[in-house]
Amino acid sequence: MAASKDQKVVASLALHGMVLPTIDELQHGQYSQGAKLLRDAFIDVENRIPGITHQFLNGIIESDNSKADLNFEQSMLRYAVVPCKEYQLERSEKEFLRLSNRSSALKAILSKIPDDIGDRSRFLNTIKSIASAIKEMLDSLNDVCKKHKDFKKLLETQKKEFIQQSKNFSDTLKRYFKEEK
Repeated sequence: MAASKDQKVVASLALHGMVLPTIDELQHGQYSQGAKLLRDAFIDVENRIPGITHQFLNGIIESDNSKADLNFEQSMLRYAVVPCKEYQLERSEKEFLRLSNRSSALKAILSKIPDDIGDRSRFLNTIKSIASAIKEMLDSLNDVCKKHKDFKKLLETQKKEFIQQSKNFSDTLKRYFKEEK
């Protein structure tokens, strides 16, 4: 079964945002060789079966759910703020730095959702901050496209994907508030 774009984004976050940083912490201690093997194995299996890391983590959380009030999506949002070298821009131009900073700011706001969702007023302010951060990020993306024509085609594709995911997020919020009533 082929993974959808949404599943690939989440799967990638599970691998690069949660599993690999945890494994990387092990590489600094006595388990460095085992950690490297484990890291390589996760990357290899994720390349062969996109989404397997997401399913693996979700299975762990669901199996432990009877002992604690854990939620996989909340965990994913909290980990979204963790810097991920696989997704960091290595360009030093002003436009790329601004885009990177705005991306980090958006991820930081998104990571607050699990903590703010229980307080309606705080959650509504978080949603406003997210909308503003999305606009700022799109502005930064447009600046990069204007000043770096060689990246325009690639960035336009990524921009379309970002806009689609933003719309999906908006639709999810609408459903959430409709169900809440």
